[in-house]
Amino acid sequence: PSLFTGESTPSYMLHSDITIPRIKAVVPWAKLLVMLRNPVDRAFSQYNMCIDLNGTPEQLKVRGQSKYIGKTFEQVIDDEINELEKLGITAESSYESFKSKYLSASHYKHGGHSLIARGLYHLQLIPWLTNYQLNDNIYILELTELNGSLDKTQS
Repeated sequence: PSLFTGESTPSYMLHSDITIPRIKAVVPWAKLLVMLRNPVDRAFSQYNMCIDLNGTPEQLKVRGQSKYIGKTFEQVIDDEINELEKLGITAESSYESFKSKYLSASHYKHGGHSLIARGLYHLQLIPWLTNYQLNDNIYILELTELNGSLDKTQS
C-alpha cells in the first residue's frame, strides 16, 4: 500500500537553506507538494491569526501577536512594503539577495512576520526548483486547484 503523509509548515519554503538539506538527508526519495494560496488571502489569514487574542500564552508568543496589535491590516502591509523597499527587495530580486538582505537579517523567533515576503513565492521557490525536478520530485499547485478532490490531484 502507498503512504501519503504531509506537513503544512510555510516556514519550510521560506527557510529552504535549512529544510532542503534536512529533507535530502532524511527522505531523499520524497515527493514534495507545494500548495500556494492567493498571496493576499494568505497574508490576511496570517494577520488574523496573529491578532487573535484566544490561545495559551505560548500560542500567542509563537504567533508574534504583539507586533500587529493595534495596527490595521493595511498598516501592517504598508510597514512591510516600506521595509522591503528599504532593503531593495522586489519580486525580481535574486534568492541570494532575498536571503542575505531579508531572511538572514530577520531575528524573529515566531511565525508572526513576513506577511508580504511569504507571498513572494517566486523567490522562495528558486532553491526548491534548483534542488528538485519540477513534476518529478516537486509539484506546485494553487490551493484552489484542489477543490476538495485529493483523488483527482493524485493522478
